[in-house]
Amino acid sequence: VRTRCMDQSRDAPKARKNMPSLRHPTRPLTPLVEDRHLFYGSDYAATAAAAAAAAAAGSRPTTTSPLGRHHSMGNASRGSPLASPSPPAPREGVLSRHQSLKISSGGQLLQLRREVREFVDVLDSERSLELQLQAADKLALALDGESLATAVTRTQSETVIMLDKLIESVDANLAIKICRLYFLMNPQPDMVGVCKKLYFLSKEKTNDKLFYSENLIECITRFIDAGEGLVPLLYASGALKHISESTLCIKALLTSNVARILGNLVKPQTITQLASCPADGLLPQKRPAKAAQILVQVTAVLRNLAAYSMASKSLFVANNLLGDLCTILHTHGQHTELVLNVTRILSKFTTFPDCLDIVTTHDSAVEDLLQILFKYPTNLPLCVRSCFVLTTLTMESAPVREKIARTGDGVPALIALLLEWAKMDAALPPNTQNSCVQSPPQPQAAPTSVDAPMVAPPSDIEQAMIKLIRLIANLSINEDIGILISHSPGIEVLIHILDDKSVYEHEELVLNVLCAVTNISYYPSTPDAPNISYYPSTPDAPNI
Repeated sequence: VRTRCMDQSRDAPKARKNMPSLRHPTRPLTPLVEDRHLFYGSDYAATAAAAAAAAAAGSRPTTTSPLGRHHSMGNASRGSPLASPSPPAPREGVLSRHQSLKISSGGQLLQLRREVREFVDVLDSERSLELQLQAADKLALALDGESLATAVTRTQSETVIMLDKLIESVDANLAIKICRLYFLMNPQPDMVGVCKKLYFLSKEKTNDKLFYSENLIECITRFIDAGEGLVPLLYASGALKHISESTLCIKALLTSNVARILGNLVKPQTITQLASCPADGLLPQKRPAKAAQILVQVTAVLRNLAAYSMASKSLFVANNLLGDLCTILHTHGQHTELVLNVTRILSKFTTFPDCLDIVTTHDSAVEDLLQILFKYPTNLPLCVRSCFVLTTLTMESAPVREKIARTGDGVPALIALLLEWAKMDAALPPNTQNSCVQSPPQPQAAPTSVDAPMVAPPSDIEQAMIKLIRLIANLSINEDIGILISHSPGIEVLIHILDDKSVYEHEELVLNVLCAVTNISYYPSTPDAPNISYYPSTPDAPNI
């Protein structure tokens, strides 16, 4: 018994170290989502409903490939709004077991046609899956090793007709290999069906290793860099978003130039070009929404990069991604899922001084983050992250505190928002609020500090309150703003929260309330203009 008590005493500092404090507040938590979707919010309900209907048959739905209706095999420019991709580099990996083809310039066409005919014969004869996979690898090597341009137009057309029939293969391995053949063709055929197939394949987490082993990550990023049409870009970036949730694939992305490619897509001039792109036959009024849907996928990939490793910070800074993401807050504030992705990225990096300076000096970032709070007060995940970023900014920057006070209603609007959230929290049923879970009793053990109650994670509304109260406490550092806050109607809600919440069950909330009250009560008051210290404790007040 004595030994167990000593072990518990030694573990107590470790337990305390992991608990939230004023110095180390809890970071916004992104919950793990098991299912993979193109969109998670309701901004694009019609699009999400169509995708759900297509997937109703199963996790890997069958789609009607549109490739057969049109194949653009010429050399004419397709109106790409982005830079042309660089020529494919020699690959290593799954194809390295085949000997490189040594094709002379005079025999290129004959050699490639021979490879295509062998591939078609294998598929026509319905041989074993292993032989089909080997034939696909061999043809991929031939396509990847030579750039034949229009000289192989007819040969590619023959290949495409056959691949169109096989792209819906029930075997994911073969389907992914066939999809890769399309990326290796030069020039490429119509890629809408291929990108859509890759997107549906990427919904299955078990296929992530196939995307990696077939080097499709590089193929997809090059295709995105080429910017070939809004619809294929949407599905290609959606597939990249899904596989970026895999540890294996995210490591490959970190070592590639994906940050530069995706950084190019989030630049204001590129977004404008995408929104006005005449491709895909979309009506002009629908193109900006489609471009925003692409940005949702792109920012989700960037969010996964930021969440996986802080080593990605240098990539974000070098490509000026943070400044461009702040601009998206201003230009696409009505797209809540897009804005949520951006605020998730900002909440990761604004704790670093160099990243903090970029956001602080941006023309409209602070005002836009405030407007998010006032425009979407019930979108708690979005508000939590916006408050977290603003809290980080106001902790270090006096000009940001002054800018918040000058923006619109500023301080009164923040206090009104806190009152609204406090009422929402008080209206929650008791079983949905934080509960105090006692640690299992230790028989014959003397009480120690580790026997203290274990606290359940804060609810969404409590997390929002914690971040907003911390923001108010930071604003109070400025004397003029602190006096304004201390005399503002409704600030007594802080006293009501102290009355209502137990420090054992809501430690971080109570700590931040005490911090705010301490800062506010510092400023002088009079009976005509009382500060928070004049408000009596009202434990029975039903109005919070």
